[in-house]
Amino acid sequence: MRHIQLFSLVNRRQHRKQVVVQSLRRRLGRFGLGCGVVIFMILVAALLGASLVYASLINNLPSFTMLPEMFDPANGVLMQPTRVYDRSGQELLYSLENAGFERQYLFVDAQETGHFSPELVRVTVGALDPGFWKGPGFSPAFLADPQPATIAERLVDETLLWNEPDGFRRAVRMRVLAAQVIARYGHVQVLEWYLNSAYYGHLAFGADSAARLYLEKPATDLDLAEAALIVAANQAPALNPQDAQLLL
Repeated sequence: MRHIQLFSLVNRRQHRKQVVVQSLRRRLGRFGLGCGVVIFMILVAALLGASLVYASLINNLPSFTMLPEMFDPANGVLMQPTRVYDRSGQELLYSLENAGFERQYLFVDAQETGHFSPELVRVTVGALDPGFWKGPGFSPAFLADPQPATIAERLVDETLLWNEPDGFRRAVRMRVLAAQVIARYGHVQVLEWYLNSAYYGHLAFGADSAARLYLEKPATDLDLAEAALIVAANQAPALNPQDAQLLL
C-alpha cells in the first residue's frame, strides 16, 4: 500500500513539473513571438526610413548621360573655354583660356591616334586612385566625406555637381553618380574624360593644355618626370609651375 501511495505522489509531482514546464514554454513562445514582431516592425521602419532618406538625397540627381555630349571633341561645352558676355549676351567680354594653343581631346588607349602618354596615365592613377582599374568608382569608406576620393568621384564632382553646396547630401550624390558613370561607361572612358577636363592651374584645363603651357609639348610625349610634374599641378593647382615661378 505504501508503495502505491509513494508511486502516486511521485507521479503527481512529475505531472505538476510537466505542467509548469509546458506553461513556461508557452509563455516564452508568446514572448519570443512578440519580440520577433517588434524587431521585424523596427527593421521595416528602419528600411523604410533609409529608403526615404536615400530617395531624398538622390532627388533631381544630374543626368550622367549628358557626359558624352559635354566631352564631344568638336562641340562639347567642356572642351570650350569659359566665356563671359555682357548683360545682353551678345558681346564677349573675355575668355578664360591660355592663348597660343587650342584644347585637344586626347585618348587613353595607346592604339588611338592622339593619345595621352602612358606615363601620364600610370602616374595619374597611382597618385589619385591606386585601386581605380578594379574599383566600383566610389569609396565606401569615405561615404560622408565631401572631398572626392576616386577619379570617378573627381569627374562627377567637377562636371555634374559643381553648383551644389558642400555637405553630406552632395557627398552621397557624388558617390552615387560615380558608381553609375563607371558602370555605364567603364574605367577607360572615365579616366579619359577626367584627363581632358581636370584643372591644372593657371587656366589650364585638361592635361594636354597643362603640358603645352608648362612644358611646351603635348601630353602625348611626356616622360615619367614630366608626367609627375603635370599630376602634381593637378593635385595642387595653385602651386603650378607658372605661378610658383612668380612667387620666387
